Amino acid sequence: MNAREWERFDELHAVSLIVYPVGAPEPQKGRDPHREYAKAFITAFPDLRFEEERGFGQGDWVAQTFAVTGTHRGPLQMPGGREIPATNRPVRVKMGTVGKVEGGQITEEHHFWNVLDLLTQLGVAMGGN
Repeated sequence: MNAREWERFDELHAVSLIVYPVGAPEPQKGRDPHREYAKAFITAFPDLRFEEERGFGQGDWVAQTFAVTGTHRGPLQMPGGREIPATNRPVRVKMGTVGKVEGGQITEEHHFWNVLDLLTQLGVAMGGN
């Protein structure tokens, strides 16, 4: 993701990938939708960077934690279709992933991050009418 190498992204993710993004009502099925999801974050945060803090694995499963930073310069698509216009605010949030690796490719990913922390840093009000 940091290098924006989409061919490498495809090499690392199985075509049949299943991803469980935060807040999504259903898992994403397939590598292509996941790539588009990732690109949407790059659109929202063109300077998006992932800094791995720690990682470990057991068998086919790998877990990693990251500090994710960026500046909100484009529309941010939220689950359910809501779009948050650019706020030009910097953010730093913690993220975790748990993934299954088979045959050298990621076949399943679970994402964990604090949405409230992100929205608070963006200055987006929660709730309301």
